[in-house]
Amino acid sequence: MTEERFQALNDAVQQILRQQADLEERIARLEAASRTPDAVSSSVPAAPIVEPARSIPVVAPKPASKRVSGRTVMAGVERPAIESKVGLTLVNRIGVITLVLGVAFFFKWAVDNEWIGPTGRVLLGLLAGCLTLGAADLLFRKAQKTFAQGIAGAGLAILYLAAYAAYGFYHLVPQALAFVFLLTTTAVGFAFSLRYDSAAIAALGLLGGYLTPLLLYTGEDHPWFLLSYVLLLDIAAMTLRDRKGWRVLEVLSLAATTIIYFAWFLQHEADHRKTAVATLGAIAYYASFTYAGSGVAAGFSSLIAAIEILLVWPDAAGPFFLFELLVAGCGIFIARSRRTLTVLTFAFAAFWICAGFFSVGGSEINVGGRFIGLSLGFLLFFALAALDEDLGPASEGSSPTALAVLAANGSVYFGIVYALLRAHYHEWLGFIAVCVAATYLALAALTRKTISLQKPTEFRPLLLQIGMAVTFITLAIPIQLTGFRITIGWALQAAVLTWLGAKFKSKRAYLGGAVVFILVALRLGTLDSWLYEFTSSAPPAFFNPRFLAFAVSAACAFAAARWAATSNRKLAISEYLGGHVALLAGLTLEVTMWVARNAAASNRISAETFSVSVLYGIYAVVLVSIGVMTRAAVNRISGLVLIGFVIVKLYLFDVWQLDRVYRIAAFVALGILLISTSFLYSRYRHVVDALLRNDETLA
Repeated sequence: MTEERFQALNDAVQQILRQQADLEERIARLEAASRTPDAVSSSVPAAPIVEPARSIPVVAPKPASKRVSGRTVMAGVERPAIESKVGLTLVNRIGVITLVLGVAFFFKWAVDNEWIGPTGRVLLGLLAGCLTLGAADLLFRKAQKTFAQGIAGAGLAILYLAAYAAYGFYHLVPQALAFVFLLTTTAVGFAFSLRYDSAAIAALGLLGGYLTPLLLYTGEDHPWFLLSYVLLLDIAAMTLRDRKGWRVLEVLSLAATTIIYFAWFLQHEADHRKTAVATLGAIAYYASFTYAGSGVAAGFSSLIAAIEILLVWPDAAGPFFLFELLVAGCGIFIARSRRTLTVLTFAFAAFWICAGFFSVGGSEINVGGRFIGLSLGFLLFFALAALDEDLGPASEGSSPTALAVLAANGSVYFGIVYALLRAHYHEWLGFIAVCVAATYLALAALTRKTISLQKPTEFRPLLLQIGMAVTFITLAIPIQLTGFRITIGWALQAAVLTWLGAKFKSKRAYLGGAVVFILVALRLGTLDSWLYEFTSSAPPAFFNPRFLAFAVSAACAFAAARWAATSNRKLAISEYLGGHVALLAGLTLEVTMWVARNAAASNRISAETFSVSVLYGIYAVVLVSIGVMTRAAVNRISGLVLIGFVIVKLYLFDVWQLDRVYRIAAFVALGILLISTSFLYSRYRHVVDALLRNDETLA
């Protein structure tokens, strides 16, 4: 046993040495091939060769690489030159297409001149196609594969021409037999393309099949046969594409089917509008491409099918939306089953583009039907966001595409509905906007229960849903309300946004609230302030819509400041001060309106100036008092700043504008207010000092 093991070990070592020697010899040959002959003979030493102990089969070395004219070739095996590729492949394919076109034109010429009878023409076509396929198979077996592929494609195209002409052009055979011819030709194409493993044969055969009805068109309309024939070609192409992965067949069949369908329908539009054959053709083509096609093909086919349905049903809301929703629902199903957002994006775009063209700019007939169809489309895509766990924005790790579809769904829907209803049903638009906002809020509530707020990627859908709800509420307020009601609605909305920001620690919600408060301020200053300037009769002071708008806006700002105080101090201070500005502005307008209504015309300016100064002084003292009692420096500082403003106003403006009585009253009143303020600081000096050492602001 020991000797046998030793012998086996020795044999293994010998084999390793032989392999090493063989590798060294190959390396030497490669180095020699890359040098000049002179350098090779002087610099490459002979490789040591170990004599084998027993006969071992020697593997022939691979041919060495060398450089020839700037390109790498193998010794004895050169790559095909570019001219060979062009001459063998490209020219062959072009030649086949040219030959098929020539045969078709010859058939047409023969028909026009009645040279050959219909039966003879068809038989000659069948014979020529079979002989061409036989020649292709012979060439293939003689190793001329590329050339044989083109010839086989030409044979298939000729068979398609003959089979189609037998029924569609000459009416020699019934429809059933014509289908047998076409089915046989398709089966032959299957066999040859699989035998040769060639996408080119399948593509050339299909191209000939699609060109047949276009080349032999006589003006007669055979819709069922034509559309069924094209569908048969589509099924064959998609089957090959699915089995062999030949994407070129998918592109070819989708483009050819689209061209043939639109050419046929536009030629016979008057006869096939609102017909079953046109509708079923569009849906059947869409089904064939979505079933076996890629995501891009399925998406494009949904867009094409939606456009075709729009052409077939241009003014019938019921059938139009029924078939459009069917196509959109199939797109959602395919997107969910394949977990791809490409099909969903195309289905979404197809439905809303066609629905928009159908609904906007049409007649005023059946507005209700169009509104119902649009609403069903909105709910269909919205249900995907609410219920789908793989594609919906409520799912974990939502993609930007899904979020974009969610946001665009409500926006596009409301935009189309607005254009549809604004002329005669404007009073319903605000309610519709609120309903859209309610759906987003409901989805946000559902999302909140399923995500973790600790993960930022899961937090995005919730913010988007809340943001969309806020946006539609913002739109609903000016659409449905008028005048001061818009300001009140926006103020309430801004307060709610701030509350949401405080609850969810969301900077975006805080920002949204701040933006809406800016809108409130602009509206108060530009519209609500002038509500009674151009009217002859003024309402009672402090009990009118204008003061209500200012007061509610101020209250909302105060509430927002309180909610933001715990997490956003700067925003809280800004909102709190803004609330005081709004309240003081409203009081100023009411005081000046009351004075203007009750004072004599000769003293009106003095009375208004005096009243405003006293109002500001009282307001300043109240602010300081609140600041002392609540330990809020922002109130005390604001009061002192306002007192400073009143002093400057009194000495630089009022003293020159007021009559003597009002001037005296103003100085006396201001003096009393200043002394009162001083008394507060003197009486509560120890409290103020303590506050200054350990201050607490409102924020």
